[in-house]
Amino acid sequence: MEIRVSKLYKSPLRQIYAAAFSAIEFTLVSLILFSALPKTELCYSAVAVAFIFALPFLNENIRENAYILAALFFTLIADFFLVIKYGATHEYVYQCLGVSAFFAVQFCYFLYLYKIRAKGRFFLRLFIRLAISLAAAVVSVIVLQNDSNYLSAASIVYYSWLIMNIVVSGLSFKRMRLLFLGFLFFALCDLWVGLQNANGVFFTIPEGIIYSIVFPPFNAVWLCYGLSQMFIVLHMILKSIRSK
Repeated sequence: MEIRVSKLYKSPLRQIYAAAFSAIEFTLVSLILFSALPKTELCYSAVAVAFIFALPFLNENIRENAYILAALFFTLIADFFLVIKYGATHEYVYQCLGVSAFFAVQFCYFLYLYKIRAKGRFFLRLFIRLAISLAAAVVSVIVLQNDSNYLSAASIVYYSWLIMNIVVSGLSFKRMRLLFLGFLFFALCDLWVGLQNANGVFFTIPEGIIYSIVFPPFNAVWLCYGLSQMFIVLHMILKSIRSK
């Protein structure tokens, strides 16, 4: 059923809630980019704030919103391993756990997208996704050869699911534009992380324009990541406003 835009103005408190959440996220991201405050705490706080602001909307449409809340919860778990445990002993193990948790994040978003836009053929859609992601992992193993490991293969599987979620949400851009933007910034964040971590390990990026893009003079990773979490939660908040 089509919801008229005028209904947005019938929930002023929710608009204030959405604006307050956006302001807090922008503030945290700005502090990450420009302040000398401890980055670990700020980065994890940006993720935690997104989860906390999404919590009140769980009961409004639990059959749909539960998948987003689950995804945000697994995001907290993933970033505990990748942000809080960064540089810790056994860091590789934490990285593997973090990427595995991020796969769970994208699986939850797959379930959400299926719930709100697909009808039937669940196992066929699941099989197609698994086939595509596993094929991508096999290609990465062949290309990387001796440099391949669980972390690189799992990262490819996770990222392929993220790309597929971008495509699916883009097919319903009119009603999922914020979610699409959230996934898009999510992918940009991980692309930067992947290129920065791979430089000097799998390949070497020469000095020049490409190098300056991969290693910009600001924290592009957390700029994109903060925006991704903000857009995903705003999708949930504004969807609840339109339903009123």
